[in-house]
Parts: sequence; structure tokens; C-alpha cells
Amino acid sequence: MANRYDVLIVGGGIAGAKAAAEAKISNASASVAMLSQETTIYPRTALTSVISGDVQSLNDITIYSLGELRNLGVRFLGGYEALSLDLNNQIIRVKSLLTHKILRVGYKRLIIATGSVPAVPPIEGSELPGVFTVKWFNEALSLSRFLALKMRTFVVGAGFIGLKTSEALAKRGTRTTLTVRSRILRELIEPSFSLYLKKRIERSGVNILTGISPTEIGGITRVEHVKLGDEKLSASLVVFTTGMAPNVDIARKAGIEIGRTGAIKADHHMETSVPKIYAAGDCVETSDLISGKPVYRPLGSLAARTGEVAGSNAAEIERTFLGSLRRQYDSVFGMHITSIGLSTEEAFKFGISAKALDVRIRDSKQDLFSMRMPLDAQMKVIIEKGTDVIIGWQVVGHSRQTTRFSLYVDELIRKRGGLSDLQELGLVVL
Repeated sequence: MANRYDVLIVGGGIAGAKAAAEAKISNASASVAMLSQETTIYPRTALTSVISGDVQSLNDITIYSLGELRNLGVRFLGGYEALSLDLNNQIIRVKSLLTHKILRVGYKRLIIATGSVPAVPPIEGSELPGVFTVKWFNEALSLSRFLALKMRTFVVGAGFIGLKTSEALAKRGTRTTLTVRSRILRELIEPSFSLYLKKRIERSGVNILTGISPTEIGGITRVEHVKLGDEKLSASLVVFTTGMAPNVDIARKAGIEIGRTGAIKADHHMETSVPKIYAAGDCVETSDLISGKPVYRPLGSLAARTGEVAGSNAAEIERTFLGSLRRQYDSVFGMHITSIGLSTEEAFKFGISAKALDVRIRDSKQDLFSMRMPLDAQMKVIIEKGTDVIIGWQVVGHSRQTTRFSLYVDELIRKRGGLSDLQELGLVVL
């Protein structure tokens, strides 16, 4: 291991890999290294395929091979845990997870890409065997091996990962209950869509309890029951999918400024409050493109983008990141879901008065595209009240053909387009 690198990345996720690659591409002569606790790079979203049994090898979900990094000239230092930063001497202390030796690695420019950790609520019994999260491959594999047919399982949290986990558990033949504190995908879709999804998911055999979360997990040597309100329900497994929290310990201890969201604060170059130290991925906050407000969005696409910008600037090639337009989509229980921009829920948090309007394709025998559109593909547009400026777009249903409209609306939101622009696309606002 070299004593000092021109660019050193701490973190082995998508943001770290993108930052390392971009730094080397931007400055081929720079020495670039990437520190990671793990030995490969994979997306968290693929872990539900491990739970379902469709994936059993880490190689099947690796998205950025170490060979690619080596070919670029990036040194990958796997199996190392970052302990602390010495800002004055530009040194980071790390521990080998294999030998437990403490090493010191120097840098000229540093990129913190330490990612996130599961935000598990502090309830009694959360440390019992049989309680899992969906963040790391080894834990997902252990969860998969723990499962048995007709086992009583509970999933806590109804974001995309919670829905995908419920689907995976149902596929394995467990008796699955999804507990939802408020409603499904609350910040991504409108209430009517949440209700529609709830009904469709329940038809697949998953029991959904809304307006409630576990207050206790009980058992002597393993999970035996879950307490919901005043009721104790038998359980063998509990999976928390209650969101992510930024992993900022090493930055906070070094005195790097933390933003209002609890993530590392960075400027448009992804540079932190300490010169020559950058941040990217799930550990950093960004600004929402529509409202301009700081947001914390632990999304793979955003991690990749901020990683690229941080890597380029760390290699002294200037690039800027002016903000993020949230774009999330996935398929769960046979339904395709897309959410772009702000929902009315998010808009309210940002102080924006908004409303959701139903959208359909113009009924025309001349429009062959509309004739192929299944009737259960439902669309909504979110507009700012008083201006009719489009700030969000949502689709729920079986149709993937709505992708064409989603791409157009994504661009309209960025350009502050209005309802009249939707009509030109052949859409009717109800």
C-alpha cells in the first residue's frame, strides 16, 4: 500500500467507484485509490433478489468489476475500515479487517463516500436473531437461508425496498405481513395510488397493516413475537426497511460541516467545508432542483452522479452539480411505478402549494399508441398552484409504454413547463 495518493476515496459503493473512475479518467497521471470494507461493488436494490432466492452469488450482482478499476489504474483496497481523519497531515487511519493492523494512508485530495446505514427504530428486541435489514449482501444471504416455508414474517416500512422485500418473502412461501406507519410510498405517490397499490398487493397474499408499527420484538433466544399496539402476534422473522441514515461519523469527528439533513454539506463541486475534501453518495446532502432546498436522497442514480462530479473535481477538472430532480421507478408485484419530481407530500414540506391532477391519453382512433395502452395504467401530474408549472409526475400500472411520457415530462419539469405542454404530447388533464 502506497503511503500517499493524489486522490483517495473512502467508501466502496457506487459513488466511490464512479468517483475513482472519473478521477482517473480526468487525470490519467494521478494516483487514485479506493478504500472499502467490502471486496466488490454491488447495488443495494439487487439484494431483494438474494432474499427471493434468485441470486446466490455476489458475482451475479456485481456492477463495477475490480478488473475494470484496475484497467483504469485505480488501486482497490478492499477489507479496510476507515477509523479517523487527520486533516492537518492529510492522513487517514484505517484498520485491516483481516489482520486487524492499523495503517496510515496519506492523500492530497480526499473523497468521502461512506454511504448510509439502516435507520432501525430503537425498539426492544431489535437485536434478536431473526431481525434483519436489507443493506449488505452477507446479511441478505443469511436472511435467505433463515427462511422456511410458511414462516410468519414481518416487513416494517413501505418504501420500494420494503415492497420488494415483501414480494421476495411471499415468493419464498412465507406468511408475510407488511406494517406501514402511514401509507405505501408516502413521499413518492399520491394517496389514491397508495390505496390502489395496497389492494393489488393484498391480492398477492401479503397482509398489509397501515397506521401502525411494531413497538416491541419479543423472544428469548430468537424472534418469537411482534407487538403491534396492544396485540402480540407470533413471528419468526422481522425485516426493517425503514430507510437509511447517512454514515457521517468519520466526517463529523474530523470537524467537517454536517448539513441540516444530517448528511455532509457540500457545494456545487461536491467539496465539503474543508478544502480538497469532497463527498459523494448516500453520505452527502444535495439540493432539490425544484425547490432549491437541501435534501437527503440515498438513491443509486444520485450516488453515481455526485461521485462523478466529486471525482472530476478532485482530479482538478472542474464540474458542477446544481441539484437533483428525484426520479424513482421500479416494478413490484407485477406493477410498474414511476415517480419524478415532487409529490404533493414533498411539495408541502418545501412550502410549495401543489395539487395532483389525473391524466389520460387523448382518446383518438388515429392514436395507435393510445390504443395499445392498458386501461389500468394510471397517471398523475403534480402542478404548483397558481402557476400550473409542472413539478411532478407519477405512473402506476402494468404499462411500460408510459416510459415515453415519463421521459418527456422529466424534461418539462426541468424546463418549468406547464399543462399546455402536456396537451401537445397527446395527454388530457382531467
